[in-house]
Amino acid sequence: MSRMTLIATALVAALAFTGDAGAQTAPRKPIPGVDAAESARFITADNAVMVFIDHQPQTIFGIASHDRQVIINNAAALAKTAKAFDMPVVLTTVAADTFTGPLIPEIRSRLEF
Repeated sequence: MSRMTLIATALVAALAFTGDAGAQTAPRKPIPGVDAAESARFITADNAVMVFIDHQPQTIFGIASHDRQVIINNAAALAKTAKAFDMPVVLTTVAADTFTGPLIPEIRSRLEF
């Protein structure tokens, strides 16, 4: 299976997870000052998913166009935000057991798994 196929599969799974398939879910905590019924323009935990694709040591090491520590810090902040808003999260890795290594600890620690 190609990398793009895996990513597409993860996104479809994430969308299926966040979609209304008739499943009963616990009501989410309201966000102060935001009325979700007021506008569909708002991104909420009910209509979005956070996807982290290949945030692994070797893939980050291969980046030369941006400061690597800034990328790690931004990814950690996004993970923390996803957790704070109880947002569904999809994590992907490639060759985690062999070459590129596991998901970076800055994301793992923010999502507590």
